[in-house]
Amino acid sequence: MSTAKSTYMVFCCPSKVSTLYNAGGFVFNKDPNDPLSPQTSKILQPLSLTSKEKKALEAFLHSITSAPAAGPHKAFIVQELNGA
Repeated sequence: MSTAKSTYMVFCCPSKVSTLYNAGGFVFNKDPNDPLSPQTSKILQPLSLTSKEKKALEAFLHSITSAPAAGPHKAFIVQELNGA
């Protein structure tokens, strides 16, 4: 799975977003040879949510998430969600 595809798949579903942040987010190690490389903030810590809290967070994320707008990107999104 490519980085772009795997990153998109993490953010396509509120349950995957909550799992990611509950675990402490992505961990990036700064490349000293690349001034633009990302580095995970030291203040980003695991949330340690209970399953009840995680379900509440997922319900909230669903409530503020809209369906993708129709447009040229829609076919790409559908293809990614279908695992193509």
